[in-house]
Amino acid sequence: MTIIRKTAYLANYPFRALSREVVALMERIAEGYKSPSAVLIKLFECYCDLQGAKVSYISLSSPSYQKLARGFLGALEGTDFVDNGELSRRVFIRAFAETHNLIRAEIPGMEELRVDPDSMASNVSLWQAQRSKLDEESLRYWNGWGIPSQKKGREYFLYLPCLWVSHGKEFTEEFYRHWQLHFKKYAQPPYTVLNKMAKYLSEHGEDWPSVTFQHPRMIKAFFLAFMKDFFLTAHKQKNNINSQIRSWNSFITQCEETFIETGVWAMPFQGGLPKPIARPDLGIGTHKKMREDGVVVHEKLITPVPLHVTDEEAIEIIFHNIESDISVVKLWATEQCRQLWSRVQERKALAKLGEPIQRRGSTKSVEQLGLENICATFEQDGFQTDKTYLTTRFGSGNRVEVANLLGLPTSDKLFPYQCLLVIQHPEITPSFLLKFSLFDDNGDYIGFIKNDTGANLIGYKDRKGKNRSEQVIELTAESQQWIEEIIEITEPLRKVLRKEGNPIWKELFISCGLGFSPPSSSTIPIWNSWRFEKHPKVYEDLRPQFAPYEHLLSCGLQQFLDRLTLTTIRSSCGVEVYLRTKSVVEMSKALGHTRYDAELLKRYLPDAILAFFQSRWIRIFQRSFICEAMKDSPYLLEATDFASMNELHTFLKNHALKDIPSYLVNPENKPSPKQIESHKSHVYISIDVGIMTAMLSLEAAVRNPKKDQEVCGLARYWADVSKAVSDEIERGSDPLLKEHLNVARTHCNPSQMEKVIYVAAA
Repeated sequence: MTIIRKTAYLANYPFRALSREVVALMERIAEGYKSPSAVLIKLFECYCDLQGAKVSYISLSSPSYQKLARGFLGALEGTDFVDNGELSRRVFIRAFAETHNLIRAEIPGMEELRVDPDSMASNVSLWQAQRSKLDEESLRYWNGWGIPSQKKGREYFLYLPCLWVSHGKEFTEEFYRHWQLHFKKYAQPPYTVLNKMAKYLSEHGEDWPSVTFQHPRMIKAFFLAFMKDFFLTAHKQKNNINSQIRSWNSFITQCEETFIETGVWAMPFQGGLPKPIARPDLGIGTHKKMREDGVVVHEKLITPVPLHVTDEEAIEIIFHNIESDISVVKLWATEQCRQLWSRVQERKALAKLGEPIQRRGSTKSVEQLGLENICATFEQDGFQTDKTYLTTRFGSGNRVEVANLLGLPTSDKLFPYQCLLVIQHPEITPSFLLKFSLFDDNGDYIGFIKNDTGANLIGYKDRKGKNRSEQVIELTAESQQWIEEIIEITEPLRKVLRKEGNPIWKELFISCGLGFSPPSSSTIPIWNSWRFEKHPKVYEDLRPQFAPYEHLLSCGLQQFLDRLTLTTIRSSCGVEVYLRTKSVVEMSKALGHTRYDAELLKRYLPDAILAFFQSRWIRIFQRSFICEAMKDSPYLLEATDFASMNELHTFLKNHALKDIPSYLVNPENKPSPKQIESHKSHVYISIDVGIMTAMLSLEAAVRNPKKDQEVCGLARYWADVSKAVSDEIERGSDPLLKEHLNVARTHCNPSQMEKVIYVAAA
């Protein structure tokens, strides 16, 4: 049985075998070597702890340390110590040996650590001899403290190693057992506050020993102290306090149900644990964040939306930026999918022209080997992960390049397809795509079903609950083609997995790491400042991909990528449906909500957009119009010759929309009852024939632009106003208004507006 199943949970473990001086030395040396120091050092900590060994700075030159180091390399050779792929374990072996040998420069008494075949065979034998002597209690300590999830086989890990160190095995085991039983009823266990409690308790073990939870006064005092620390930390991190209060109260309820009501812990004095009351949200709320410049923005969309904007700023965001940002994602994703699919097709075509390579490519480049021969080799032998095979067929340093040329689904390569699916079908959530089941055990399709009219994608949206979780997506011809392409792109990996009996073969999204790593479930990439800082090449690779569309972005590229997730894409598409239909019900349907929920939709619609639609937009579109036609020349458009959209916007704002009551423009200026009565059902829009001609010309130009993605927000806004006004006149019965409208249509000239409707060049 593998000891370390996932290296991700190693971050929860403190150092108790390696001294602080040794850890600092290894981190410093490894940093210069650019090795994966954090995980590697924790793995070595685990190995030493299992041996019951303590490593100090002085002991580094001792024979006992050399034996530990060699045994550690032997443990990394197989999967019974850590369940990582062969390539990953090889990296660990080389990095640890190199780090060890670099330390020798500072500690001359240390022996050299070798990784040649003979030395590694000896190291493996040493590990195997020690394997049966490992401390059983330490094995339990290093088991990860996992919480299995009902949500597509995921596992979460509790912060209990530190609690084991501070409060002992017995307390930790009981604590873990009760939470493990409690979380069985959750699709996704809410463990965040629990981990914070465990961390706080371990750090203050002397103040709050195990007996704390058996004494009514002490247990109440502990939770008050922890609550103070919890909310002070939340305040320092500028988290939303109301959201933190909800998380806290939910956690306290779970503690009461799991420990107090069952009698495991003492009943606190005064009957319960502390639960603060949420306060009115006067500042940053859900999905809102304060930027470094102090501006609070809505975080649910790709497009940054400041909470306080003028009408003109709101118009630009609503009618241009949101749609433009969605179009950038679609353009980028379409091109990336095209390139990947083209490489797959090219691979199959070139394979017919080449000859399979037979053990002669170790030192040759891709050009020397010949791409057609590489393709022929791949088509004959299929996907391989054996290091010797890859070296002799594709060269020793060509794996990443070859994987790219063959069109393999390496890390992040299927993300563009996921983006396109969400844009086309906003009801698709990230959890729907995660580990999406394509086949059943017999190889029959269960997630992709074709019918007489097209095809459906059938998956599960866990948040809808057990009885309503099945979700059927009716695919378009375009999205059906994307699914078929994904299936063909992943087929080489699928064959290997099925042959091995690995159930991942049944999933739609499969990846092979950076090149030829063992196939695994695709993950949804996270692009943010932290990842770009730690892995600069990720950002370097993305920059040229987005370069053709960078001028269309509403913010800088890195800020755009920081916000680009399947969740923000979905939210933006939902808002785009609202902007197009002016219907929250249609938006709710597009997002796949079971029913219309006004509170839920508030999470998607930024406050600035809500405020705009609830004030100025409602005044224009959701009240009846009284159009006062003024006799004027229909040739106004030719006479004015507007030079920019800003000029036209100012003109129309000052002349077309006038006589609006001041209290509607400024809601804080309270009207008298008489004013309300006289204006409660009408907004006056003063339009003459010339203005109507200009608006109709603008509307026609926006409706059929030459460069659709570059039409500015102001132009779209006034085009919608024009349509609303002309529709109202058509519905009415005033012959004079209809006559003026007909005259305006006769003189409508979209070409006059072509030069003003587009976004100005930067």
